Amino acid sequence: MWGGGAEQNQSFPRIDSVPWITTVGSTAPEPGAKVEALREERRRGPLRQCVKCSLDIYFSELNGFTPAPLYDLVLSEVERALFEVALARTRGNLTKTAELLGVNRGTLRKRMKKYDLC
Repeated sequence: MWGGGAEQNQSFPRIDSVPWITTVGSTAPEPGAKVEALREERRRGPLRQCVKCSLDIYFSELNGFTPAPLYDLVLSEVERALFEVALARTRGNLTKTAELLGVNRGTLRKRMKKYDLC
């Protein structure tokens, strides 16, 4: 199973955070009007639409790279953001964070360790 580390798979651009796209030494022209329209739509839409637009932009900016194994990549990116926001909203209170997320504290601690949020 792919672990998601950029050091393991150098054939694709890394998706770090919103806007999820990084330009890795690209000499390609600036993104066209379609990509800019997708970015604007991503800002206004529900989460599902934001993810869809981000993936459309990701594919349009691959610039010849092979795409990453998307399932694990997207889930880990979304899950990490979810845990970061929940922890911030509860000011680091693990009991409240676990309740907010609907997980038990053991699961919360495991995910915090996975994403280096400890």
